[in-house]
Amino acid sequence: MKVLLPIHPKYVKKIFSGVKRFEYRKSIFGKPVKTVLIYATSPVCRVVGEFDINYWTVDDVERLWKFSRMDSGMAKNDYDSYFKSQDLACAMRIGRVIKYDVPKKLGDYGIVHAPQSYCYVEN
Repeated sequence: MKVLLPIHPKYVKKIFSGVKRFEYRKSIFGKPVKTVLIYATSPVCRVVGEFDINYWTVDDVERLWKFSRMDSGMAKNDYDSYFKSQDLACAMRIGRVIKYDVPKKLGDYGIVHAPQSYCYVEN
């Protein structure tokens, strides 16, 4: 199963360049997911590629930062802002990354609106 994940374009660039090797979330998915479809948010508004999830890490917010910061692709203040008022933080270790030659529309996946957090996609 795949999941469509909205990601800010500045972080999408860092994923494609290999600078960002962890993608952070406030919770893990409820179903087993191997592949993430990368939806670049505004102004791109397209599915621009995908990555495999090597593994998930769930830990205390500060411990997870210390573990992952070198491959975070983000500033500490952005990390802190995202996890504000959270006790636990989750991170996907990004595996194989594919950048699409031609970005796809949400409609290509039968999706009408971009999800706030994520949505499951059947192949």
